[in-house]
Amino acid sequence: MQEGITIERVINTKIVGVTRKNEDGTSRQELIAECYEGEELFLEREPDNEHDPNAISVWNEYGEQLGYINKDLASRLAPQMDKGMRVACFVTAVTGGYDDKSYGCNIKLILDPEEKDNTFINESKPNSFVYPINNKETAMDVTNTNQDTRIHVVKDSIPQQQQNTGITKKTKEKTKFSCLGCGCLVFIIIVIIAIINIIF
Repeated sequence: MQEGITIERVINTKIVGVTRKNEDGTSRQELIAECYEGEELFLEREPDNEHDPNAISVWNEYGEQLGYINKDLASRLAPQMDKGMRVACFVTAVTGGYDDKSYGCNIKLILDPEEKDNTFINESKPNSFVYPINNKETAMDVTNTNQDTRIHVVKDSIPQQQQNTGITKKTKEKTKFSCLGCGCLVFIIIVIIAIINIIF
């Protein structure tokens, strides 16, 4: 952190510029309407932004822009991100969307995320598998291209929990098939005995 600047490690804020359209014509409102609590979003530095050199844009996993981090917060985060600070971003709530109100998106930023930060993700998405932050299977990767910094998660492998679930399902299916095979075998033997009794 820069001297004289204090930034909380966990920051609750909201995406700004959500009513504008993207350069390709896509509606940010429509994209935000499809967001869900616990969804992971990604931040990108825009040092060449003509309106604000500290600009930090917010994107979904499909590479669609949802908006920006507000100017005040961006001015504090941008210098640290340029130095390599990692920032994880998750949706905490989608607001509005009724009575002709515009959609809004509340987010949680986690600076230099640790594995224990999975608590938030687990609580937000209890019925889905979570890729742990910053361990051997998953690592935060910061890629610098043309002075732009894109924060994303590298998912190298399937979580052990999901792997175990897959094994369990395969075992059950195999067992079911084996029982079916035994049943067919018994039925065939009975039919053969019946035919032998009829003939002799």
